[in-house]
Amino acid sequence: MIKKNKRSPITFNILVQSKDRFWSKVEKIKNSCWLWKGYKYNSGYGFFTIMKNRIIYETGAHRASFILDNNIEKIPDGYCVCHKCDNKICVNPSHLFLGTIAENNVDMVNKGRACFPKPRIGSKNSHAILNELQVRIIKRLLEDNCLTIKEMAKIFNVSKQIIYNIKIKRTWRHIK
Repeated sequence: MIKKNKRSPITFNILVQSKDRFWSKVEKIKNSCWLWKGYKYNSGYGFFTIMKNRIIYETGAHRASFILDNNIEKIPDGYCVCHKCDNKICVNPSHLFLGTIAENNVDMVNKGRACFPKPRIGSKNSHAILNELQVRIIKRLLEDNCLTIKEMAKIFNVSKQIIYNIKIKRTWRHIK
């Protein structure tokens, strides 16, 4: 029976036995990205597979390149191999660096590759109980100080916390 090993990270000792096979799957372009020609994940990153003692080891191609080039046993826990070039199939060791997930995310944002969805504010938020008109009325009532938070909550059929959050501008800040 062959087992696919998902827990044990691929190590230099395992990789070094297959380094010729690994580099045969790379198109080396002088002064540019070295392109991975082997299998790719759906995410677009290349991956490399080794079978040893009836166990299949699989790793990202860029991770394998970094391990082989730097002669390190494995990628340290909490670190990932990042691309300077932002090319998912690049395995050129001079384009790769070790960084934490946080550093990789900062790098992604700094290079403009982050895709943040626009927040849904007001009644466009799927969790909104009130609409903009109701919030304007509540804010006016809070300004005039003519009703208590408890009374407003009862009138608008919401919790006291929702009224309080409007009062302290935790929610509905965009409504004047």
